[in-house]
Amino acid sequence: MWTRWLAAALLLGALASPAAAAPLDRFYLPSVANQDLSAVAAGGDGRVWVALRGAIGAVDRDGMVTTYATGGLTPDAIAAGPDGAVWFAAGGTVARVAGGVTAIVARGLVDAESITAGPDGAMWVAETSAGDIARVTADGEVQRFRLGSGVSAWSLTAGPDRNLWFAGALDAQGLVGRLTPSGQVTTFRFPLLLSARAPIIVAGPDGNLWVASGLPNALLRVTPAGVISTVDVGSPPRALALAPDGALWFSTFDGIVRRAPDGTLRRFEDAFGVSSNCDDFAFAQPALAVAGDGTVWASYPQGALDRFAVGAAAPAPVRPVLSARGPLRAPDAMVRATDGSAWMAMRSALVRVAASGRRTVFHPWRGRHFASLTTAAHGGVWFSTANTKLSSLSPTGRVRSYRLPRGAKINELAPGTRGSVWYVDYGLHSIGHLDVAGKIREYRLGRHAQPFGIAPRSAGGVWVTDANRAIERVGPGGDITRFPRTGTSDVPAIVTAPDDSAWFTDFGARRVGHITPAGAIQRFPTHGHPTAIALGPDGAVWFTTTAGPGAQGGLGRIDAAGHVRELPVHLTCTASYLGLITGPDGNLWFAQDGSPVAVAELDPRRLAETGAIPTAAGDA
Repeated sequence: MWTRWLAAALLLGALASPAAAAPLDRFYLPSVANQDLSAVAAGGDGRVWVALRGAIGAVDRDGMVTTYATGGLTPDAIAAGPDGAVWFAAGGTVARVAGGVTAIVARGLVDAESITAGPDGAMWVAETSAGDIARVTADGEVQRFRLGSGVSAWSLTAGPDRNLWFAGALDAQGLVGRLTPSGQVTTFRFPLLLSARAPIIVAGPDGNLWVASGLPNALLRVTPAGVISTVDVGSPPRALALAPDGALWFSTFDGIVRRAPDGTLRRFEDAFGVSSNCDDFAFAQPALAVAGDGTVWASYPQGALDRFAVGAAAPAPVRPVLSARGPLRAPDAMVRATDGSAWMAMRSALVRVAASGRRTVFHPWRGRHFASLTTAAHGGVWFSTANTKLSSLSPTGRVRSYRLPRGAKINELAPGTRGSVWYVDYGLHSIGHLDVAGKIREYRLGRHAQPFGIAPRSAGGVWVTDANRAIERVGPGGDITRFPRTGTSDVPAIVTAPDDSAWFTDFGARRVGHITPAGAIQRFPTHGHPTAIALGPDGAVWFTTTAGPGAQGGLGRIDAAGHVRELPVHLTCTASYLGLITGPDGNLWFAQDGSPVAVAELDPRRLAETGAIPTAAGDA
């Protein structure tokens, strides 16, 4: 069984030079958030294979992830086999994937940390805590070789001398070892006490073995005779892989480095800002693999996958729209008005940005906090203040206010037909409607209802999200249809699609949902926590995310085919990403809290122009 995901990544707002940063992209793997998974290996089919929770995935250069069922096994180590299959170790089990089908080969192994194809055509597995290396044949025969008292192997490779080589430790001191076909073990120590970082060994094109051992700025070169020397590479190697062209690639705290067969080093900066507080992965040890076409992949715990490909296009830039200074802060709400202008609720101020770019700041009620905002007639807006009033504001500054029923508490607003407005009244567990004559009518949802988000329907009426695990469809006359849903009680936002269906976010469950007018619900997993949601100028559904374990905050996109992209934004390390609209210039505008930039913009059309691969997979 297999499933295809469109996975991709795009860095937004990077400050590194295009020449240094353009080839490096980040995306997130499906079903890996909150999981300590990082196994990755180049397969014989030209793709790289990655560990997923209860599955294994293959990623091609264009970012298409094909997920293969493993019977619930989660790979700890992956390697290409001599038979053309992909092999993996999961706990005490060794399995192979061929033709999309996973078959168990052997069981009963212990703490399998590494797997590789040996020089004899068998697969070899490091049983690290047991102090063994196991030889596993295609028919499931297991033969163990003891490494010696206190010796443990962490990484394996087939050597140029037809022996198996390993990197490991003895009493916390690093060593490399050689295991002959007859079972003879010879170890060679190097003077370094290992930290939590495990050593990694590969066979080089020069007939030597190469080890990333944790030395501050050097690789180890080991001859087949066991002579060890250090090679200065200028940065601490954290992961190591051999490319098809004979080059050695290794990752560092601030980028990725290629060592050519002639010893020439070429460094590429990591545009995600590793070694700073901006990056969740600065101190996590990655795994590294190079695909058959030379694309380099670094897999991190929690599901982040960095892709490096020479010749990749520069990512689409994020540009500041409005700086956060004086009374202007991150908007609590943003809307696009009927005349194309943008309105923002910024605490005690309402800001209008015209299509020409001119900004006007209004203070209709000084000292009041404006948190709810929606469009009104003739380019104006509706807003609420202190839960007691519902007011409209024209572009010229004219204010009209209406008193709400006693006990009313407004969450969100939505435009109605013919200049009317709908509102969420969580105080009275109701949905309210104010018509053009100033008449207010409320429709009770039930005493247990906890309405929050609201969106106008094309046929009249509204969609409403209910924190009591439901979505309500309200008709123009107030008739209410309730659709129960699963998931968490966090449903902060909803938007209506052109076909009168709706898209909504589920913050706690890390999902974006889609509901049809008949109440059928599909769910799309996300890596970050989705918050705001909107229809973009490109026709796709866009959402903002906040940072979580293994994911940076930013933007997400779902296209018509249901493919999900999540795009980390790096204008600042600490920003939370909130409101989302199509701005007066036709670009996507999004609000940032905790950033010097209150509002920023992205041109979604640049995504197609850059040729960058799409990110974080999602499927119904």
